Amino acid sequence: MKNILETLLHTQVNIEPHQGKTNLPFFLMSGREFYDARIYGIGVTIIGIGSTENLGIRNLSHDLREYNKAFPDNVCFYIPDITRIKRDALIKAGIPFIAPPGQVYLPFLGVILQDKYEKLPQKRTGGMSPLEQELLLYLIYNAGEHGKAKLADQLNVTRAAITKVTESLAQRELINETRHGKEISVSLLFSPQITYKTALNDMITPVKKRVCCRKSVVSASFLPAGESALSQVSMLSAPTMEYRAVYEKDERIQQLEFIEDERWMDTEDGIMLELWRYDPEKLSQDGRVDPISLKLSLSDIYDERVQGEMEDVLEGYKWL
Repeated sequence: MKNILETLLHTQVNIEPHQGKTNLPFFLMSGREFYDARIYGIGVTIIGIGSTENLGIRNLSHDLREYNKAFPDNVCFYIPDITRIKRDALIKAGIPFIAPPGQVYLPFLGVILQDKYEKLPQKRTGGMSPLEQELLLYLIYNAGEHGKAKLADQLNVTRAAITKVTESLAQRELINETRHGKEISVSLLFSPQITYKTALNDMITPVKKRVCCRKSVVSASFLPAGESALSQVSMLSAPTMEYRAVYEKDERIQQLEFIEDERWMDTEDGIMLELWRYDPEKLSQDGRVDPISLKLSLSDIYDERVQGEMEDVLEGYKWL
């Protein structure tokens, strides 16, 4: 955010996450990020909003009044999905905001508007491709700037593939691209937690297929997944049949004999193997599949205990 603000405002900006406590109700805190900034020497509280899709001008006017009561500094919104209609409505209502690529309305600083309206590409929606999701999750777990060449090597794909995927994620308004000479680096537009919540509805389950096979022939390096992984980080009991995950293109699975009907397999001798659309090992944490992919892989498990424990795990996750 610092780079975007300095580019838009043409001045050095000091910004850091808000550390003070507030007495705001949950609905004014959930899904939003709070920053303390110094712009032109004046204190500003910046409130990052993941999306205005479910908000209206009345909602934001009400929220601004409450934030002005709660914070001693001037308050403005940081809005990623600005349009000309939304911009005009915000200005008419007197709601200060900053929005990339070139919209600034900060009347308390004397910056009425940089009338540099740049037509944004139509925001892409719908289910992500496996590589899109893998790259986004990598950025969520490894916050910061990453060169495209390094990302291609890290995910073992071509640079052309990375370029195509980063363009798509930029159209979804999830990442920012910055050029450094000949190299282009990418970073999240918002924090990892806000990015996760914003992108969740477009994410897909990583599991392409579940197959059963004998435990004795499965590599011990296949990662714990499904309810097995969840049981390691929650109060959920381990399932009777162990779950593990492997990339669907992993050569090791060619040596396995699958049993089509798990009912004919002794649960103590069998393993439920999840064939994933992307490589779980590239995102693994603490010897198991990553938590966001785990949540997505359990989306078809209609068990309140499983879903409840999974939500508790993510609520307690230490976001970067």
